[in-house]
Amino acid sequence: MAHTIRPIVLAILAGLLFSSCGALEPKFYPENKTITSTLFPSDKEDKNDPEFEKKLDMLLSGHEAGISQKTSMKSSFFIEKGKLLIINNLTGIDTVFFDEFKQEIQKKENNLTQVEVIAVSSLPNLSTLRLMGARQQARYVLVLNSFSNVYRYHNGWTIPTIFGLGMPYFFLETQTIKIFTKVEYSLIDIKENVILSNESVTSEAESRAILPESGIVQYKITNGAVFEGAKKLKLKFLDRING
Repeated sequence: MAHTIRPIVLAILAGLLFSSCGALEPKFYPENKTITSTLFPSDKEDKNDPEFEKKLDMLLSGHEAGISQKTSMKSSFFIEKGKLLIINNLTGIDTVFFDEFKQEIQKKENNLTQVEVIAVSSLPNLSTLRLMGARQQARYVLVLNSFSNVYRYHNGWTIPTIFGLGMPYFFLETQTIKIFTKVEYSLIDIKENVILSNESVTSEAESRAILPESGIVQYKITNGAVFEGAKKLKLKFLDRING
């Protein structure tokens, strides 16, 4: 009888071991899903709404004299003078980052009369983005967005955890968390309804954690990966304007 039970117990332990070492809760950022492709409608849809465009023109007409006049200054994207509105859904980014970003943009681009930042929990559709910009009397909108892959799986500490009937989960770092993040910007001319520039960068982070704290650790390193991506993306954007 004992000889019969032993193989069954070993089979159960082996099953637990191999099943626990797989990836848990994988979440994928879509490689081909960019702000460009998700915000703009397909060719089959009607992109023109005369009443909506008229409303935007009325809102934008509130600019001070001379703001929307064309200038002779060379510019990569900002052909006309106007205000830039930065709309972002980046989590864990300190306000100091955006304060410095605004100053650096205005220092490089003379055709921007003002730069403001708005944080949102999720990005609205293109019409709402354009309407938000028009209400702020902004000719241009810079959209900052991020997607993340989250991989959580058990590491080598899983073995003593299984033989310890699960108790080591509370003091051994059995959880390995890897984050792969894609941060993207899209610069939109809301009057002409075109994307002037669209670029992205990637970053990653990794950490270990005990099971009860794995959610907190995942949140922290995800924010860290987004922040690193945002810094790289900022440099790329600054290089593109007036480049």
